[in-house]
Amino acid sequence: MKKCFSIVLIVLTILCLFSSCEEVSHEIVNGDGNLAVSVSANCFKNGSFTVQVISKDIYPEYKVSYTTTEKSEDGVYTYKFPLTKGTYSLKCYDGDEEITDFSCNFKITENCSLNKTYKYVVEGNVAIKISAKHVINTLKAVILDTEYKETFVEKEKGSNVYTCQLTVPVGTYKLVLYDGDIKITEKDLNIVFGDNPEIDCGEYISLKEGDIVTFGSFEQDGDETTKDEPIEWRVLAVDKTEKKALIISEKALISSKFCKNPPYHGWAVSDIHNWLNGEFLDTAFSQKDAIILTDISTPDINGHQGGRNSNDRIFLLSEDEAKKTEYFANNDERKCKATQYAKSMNPKEDDITSDGSIAWWLRSPGFWGNDGASIVEKNGSMENTPDRNIFYVLGVRPAMWLDLTKAAL
Repeated sequence: MKKCFSIVLIVLTILCLFSSCEEVSHEIVNGDGNLAVSVSANCFKNGSFTVQVISKDIYPEYKVSYTTTEKSEDGVYTYKFPLTKGTYSLKCYDGDEEITDFSCNFKITENCSLNKTYKYVVEGNVAIKISAKHVINTLKAVILDTEYKETFVEKEKGSNVYTCQLTVPVGTYKLVLYDGDIKITEKDLNIVFGDNPEIDCGEYISLKEGDIVTFGSFEQDGDETTKDEPIEWRVLAVDKTEKKALIISEKALISSKFCKNPPYHGWAVSDIHNWLNGEFLDTAFSQKDAIILTDISTPDINGHQGGRNSNDRIFLLSEDEAKKTEYFANNDERKCKATQYAKSMNPKEDDITSDGSIAWWLRSPGFWGNDGASIVEKNGSMENTPDRNIFYVLGVRPAMWLDLTKAAL
């Protein structure tokens, strides 16, 4: 038989996976001679990767093995096996563990060719930690490559760090993060064996005007023997440059007098000012440092003075602020209900409806007299600049500027 000087080439490409491997292929072409095996083994898990060729007929005891314990820069290793024509088996080992699904037989003859595909599977999970502050809806992450796609949903709002456990092959992917249906960011994700990557999305802020968030806790259901309930807040404004948001309680948390004794001397010296920035601040919030200390001024109304300025963490809206269409588009948006706890505090009967909608205090002086403070009516109206005597019991809706770099919403 005419001796063939062609080089027998087997290209063996193994992508070893944490949870599964990509397809592995090899090919033999044209005749006998030295067998060149090129192996990609960039993530073998047991410390070494071995390629072994075993004779099946001419030399039954003949075995040649090559083992690597160190990775090359590109993860590819090439070995030459001195073989003649005949039948052989090719096996691979991850440490001492034979990758049986990868074993194959091949025959070297003149002008022969072989092209087969095998798959090596190892079960396992990878943990991806994602830092995404101020997720308002539910964090959703999508892993993408040309053939692989997996979606997983993790912990809802209330934490800045989300740990997602999933089965994913090692390799390079696109990680796309969503806050509900809002795309947060897209990042390259390179997963190698044993890696638990941490993805930091930075100071992502998804808040927008009209969102409802929870922050702090306070008695609301009227049962003081149970744990305080989380406070819901409506977002009135978001400053993404300063990373802060103006929020107001969604419901009136208490019913109270503005001040016990008339006349109106200003927000800064009122009883409700002292309670909000004292007892309420101390008991309702574990993250007080996230509430921004704000300079508060109260404009005069109809010749009635708004009083001295103050520096507060918690305040009531002014009349001008409550009329802003950027904050409340209409009366329905201004209207609020009282909590069960607030209802139990004997608010003025004419200022609360049967369904719990309640008039609520503003910090501005009243338009019509020295003894009053401005309010929002129980139907949300501010027509004719309504006010009430400061010793009436009405709803209280605290407001604050919140530091979004510190608050875990």
